[in-house]
Amino acid sequence: VTDAHHLLAQHCFSIQDHDFVLYWTTLGWPQKVQQVLEDSEVRYKENRHRFINQLREDTEELTREVQELQTQVDKCSRWSAENQLEEYFVQVQKLRAQIDECGEKM
Repeated sequence: VTDAHHLLAQHCFSIQDHDFVLYWTTLGWPQKVQQVLEDSEVRYKENRHRFINQLREDTEELTREVQELQTQVDKCSRWSAENQLEEYFVQVQKLRAQIDECGEKM
């Protein structure tokens, strides 16, 4: 296409405006596609980096929550006062709900 355009231009052949615009638009498309690909690559790397950081933060937070729950469960295993059974039961239910919530996050 480029060779044909140059040949016509060399022989002073008048190209219609529509064809002239179409030629240059077509010739410019690879550049536009390349720019879109480069922009997409940059956005991909930024998004991937952000996702990895968010995943790391979420994992650290979940680990802290599980460790806290483990500490609370360990304390429960040392309960011995029979007159506080109802209080223990309520606390165990709360712990169970928190453990279930952590399980859903995993």
